[in-house]
Amino acid sequence: MAKNMAKHRRRIRRVLKWGGLGLSLLIAVAWSLSLLWRFSYCYADRFRSDGVWYCSFDLDVSEGVLATQHGSWGQREVGLVVEWSPAWPRWVASHKTSTSPRKLVHFAYIWGDANSGLLPYWWLILPLWMPFLLIALPTAFLWWRDRRVPPVRCQRCGYDLTGDASGVCSECGERI
Repeated sequence: MAKNMAKHRRRIRRVLKWGGLGLSLLIAVAWSLSLLWRFSYCYADRFRSDGVWYCSFDLDVSEGVLATQHGSWGQREVGLVVEWSPAWPRWVASHKTSTSPRKLVHFAYIWGDANSGLLPYWWLILPLWMPFLLIALPTAFLWWRDRRVPPVRCQRCGYDLTGDASGVCSECGERI
């Protein structure tokens, strides 16, 4: 029973390590591409007669920031939009000239108003380095934790067994 549990834990750690590594790389690639390109996806499910649509889900990745909102009226393109939008000139210029402190994360929820026809909506603006760190740090710890012990060392405590022919670790008593 204990052997199966240990095997199960190793498998979970292995899945978490590789999944975390893949997700970290995906976020790093998204961040680097967002400095030169703007990726936007909008799913609209309601239209008004004047051509304005209600975007029930909007996702925008540009300038190293993930912005998402649910519920807004607008006249943007519906579906996936990819456009060339180099962020370095704007990003450097805005950071050099700005004297106001920047918010790291911005979240807002607006309640709807039945009298004016305003539907409830929310938005979230999050720098991509934040989810990257939230995933990369635990993943790095798992990789560090599961590093292999060299064969000349005890698998349990790591004691150097070079020259020991007794078949038992002299430090912890583990059979070799």
